[in-house]
Amino acid sequence: QNVIQAIEKARRMVLARFLGALGIRYVGEVTAQLLADHFATLTDIMAAKKEDFLNVEGIGEQAAASLEDYFSDPSTRTMIQELLDEGVTILPPSDGEKPLAGRVFLFTGTLASMGRNEAKQIVKELGGQVVSGLSNRVTDLVAGEKAGSKLKKAKERGIRILREEEFLEMLGRA
Repeated sequence: QNVIQAIEKARRMVLARFLGALGIRYVGEVTAQLLADHFATLTDIMAAKKEDFLNVEGIGEQAAASLEDYFSDPSTRTMIQELLDEGVTILPPSDGEKPLAGRVFLFTGTLASMGRNEAKQIVKELGGQVVSGLSNRVTDLVAGEKAGSKLKKAKERGIRILREEEFLEMLGRA
């Protein structure tokens, strides 16, 4: 039953996650999110030309050219259509429901309930940012098992510390 639920969950994703999963050259998580924020739908992205991609703040020449090449390839279009036909669903953007907007998260230690990448993805989907190092921008440190020096430094700086249980509770309310 859990496997079936996991497969069904994996078939539903937001546009940014779908774009990231395609493995387009020069398109990582950040660029995928920029595209999803700028273009309303996958159809709009697939119809865009290099100039359209260059109009997206944060997307450069290489990524724009790569995107145009990728989406103009007939085999890409066929593959995407096959994914959609097989039940992959691109979820609409939540109508401004970004409860973690303005918050910057840093993870340290091991999370027992989910992988770190999954936790990061959830934070991003709820409007939060995730960074890899401690800086003045960090608003929340999520501390899993065996949290290291980041935890100590965050406490010294007065950053909000969330144990894994508190993080999960927050996601439940979000």
